[in-house]
This record gives sequence, C-alpha cells and structure tokens, in this order.
Amino acid sequence: MTSNELDRMLDAIARRQHGVFHRRQVVEAGFTRRMIEHRRSTGAWLSLAPCVYALASHPFTWLRQAKAAELGIRGSAVSHRAAAVIHGFDDHRPGGIDITVLKGRRNSSPLATVHRTNELTTVRRQLIAVTPVARTVADLAAVVGPWRLERTIDKALLDRMTSVPDLNAEIARAAAGHQAQISLFRDLVADRGDGYVPPESALEAELYGALESPLLPDYIRQAALPWWSPAPMRVDALIPEWRVIVEIDGRRWHTRVGDFERDRARDHLAQRHGYEVVRFTFRQVQGSGRYVVELLLELGAHRRLLAPTVNA
Repeated sequence: MTSNELDRMLDAIARRQHGVFHRRQVVEAGFTRRMIEHRRSTGAWLSLAPCVYALASHPFTWLRQAKAAELGIRGSAVSHRAAAVIHGFDDHRPGGIDITVLKGRRNSSPLATVHRTNELTTVRRQLIAVTPVARTVADLAAVVGPWRLERTIDKALLDRMTSVPDLNAEIARAAAGHQAQISLFRDLVADRGDGYVPPESALEAELYGALESPLLPDYIRQAALPWWSPAPMRVDALIPEWRVIVEIDGRRWHTRVGDFERDRARDHLAQRHGYEVVRFTFRQVQGSGRYVVELLLELGAHRRLLAPTVNA
C-alpha cells in the first residue's frame, strides 16, 4: 500500500473518531516508525497525549479532546460531567474532561481527570465510550450540587434514558464503594418511585402534547375562569367546545390528602356552571398521551349528546 493510500485510510479512521487516533491504530494500518515520525515532525499529526495524535487538518473541538482522553487509556470511558454532556443533559456544559478506568490500569492523563473503579460498563455515544446514563448520574452525585443532581435525575427518567431500578442498582454499587453523597442520591431516587410526579413544567408539556392531537377540538392553556374568587383562577387547559376543564395532578402523594377537599369544592363549582372537570396523573399522560385522548373523545361524545342541557 502506498503512502498516499495509507494517509487516506487513516483520514477515514480519524474522522470517525473526531479527528484523533492512537499509535496502535496507525501501526496496525501499516505505517512504519519512520512514517509516523515524519508526519509528526512536519506538523501533519499533532501529539495530544502519549501515543494519541490528531490530524492537524481537523478542527479543534471539545469532542475531539474527549475522544483523545478515552483513546489514551485503553478500556476507559468518559464519565461524570463530561459523560453528562455527551448524553445530552441540558444542565451540563463542555468543560474539563473526566474518564474512569479499571483499577490496575494507568491512572494519569494530560487530557482528563482519571477516576478508578472496580467495575466498569461502557456504551458508545457520538462514537465515544462513555459510562451508561445510570452510572453517569451516580457519578454526578459526588461532584454536583443537590439542585443540579435532582434536575439530572428528572430528565433521565422523563426522557426514559434510564429507570428507577437501574438507578437503584447504581446506588448499591456506589454504597459498596463508599462514594460521597450517596445518601442524597438514594433519597432523590427513592422519592421518584411509586407516586412520583416530575416538575410542573414537564407535567404540562406531557399534557399539552396529548391535547395537540388532531382528534381533539381546540383548547386554551392556562384558561382563566371568572367565577373563582377573589380573583379569576386558572386551569391547566380548557376545551371550550365541550365545556371541559382538564387538570393534571402535579403534587406528590403526601400532599394530595390535604388538598383533596379544596379540589373537590373547585370541581363542584365548575359543575354548577356547566363544566366537566377531568384530572389526570403523570402516569396517565406520560408517553404518547393515548389514554388522555381516548378518554376525552369518549367524554366529548357524551357532552355533545347533552349539548342542549349543558349549554342551557
């Protein structure tokens, strides 16, 4: 194979790896020591870490540095905040890079902070080996504050990136390794078991997504109804054509009992004015919203039959 053919082969390899590659890859491809040193000396290849190079023609990016850190220690995975960025958690921004390696492997890198562990599972995201979502969240528990950790857990569960059982398995692993802040992590996950509801904004997004179905009539978000005094109170959604009020229960289980009578009084007042009130839980609106749409269609059909009475 000619020198130009080898360069083209390496270019294809590197561009699948954000512009970086390891010495063992070029040796396996057929580059000789002399060819390697020539490309380094001319500046065609940049040295990022021991045995890790980048194509000078490839733009510098944060992902390039993350991939280079991962390649630098065989079998490692990008972890902690850096893994959160790669997994797409909104509250985390590119910055310093962390990698995790098995104990017994080289534990230093010029590109990253290195963490050691007794067990390591990896997944590939954006062509980079990273810790799985549940492990990433567990690692974050030791390095971020409570507010950010809670938001990260919420996103991971709402977007079905992981599950409560998977997080509980990571709690057991982290506890065995005496990880810092494990009690906070355990409490936050426990609060997201049976009866968990996510933040109000996420609940409303799920509800409005279901109400956007073309099978349903137009609706009004945060509709104000004047008969609730002393000032007009708002409902999550109103379907004027059917005179149906749609609410979503955004309270945790232990607060529902205290608010039960107040909610019923509000519902009775709406009924006196000819409106039907439908309340959904997070579990009922989560996902496709099929349950919400089907129930409202049945209720709408019934309301149309009663239209003369309802609109009287």
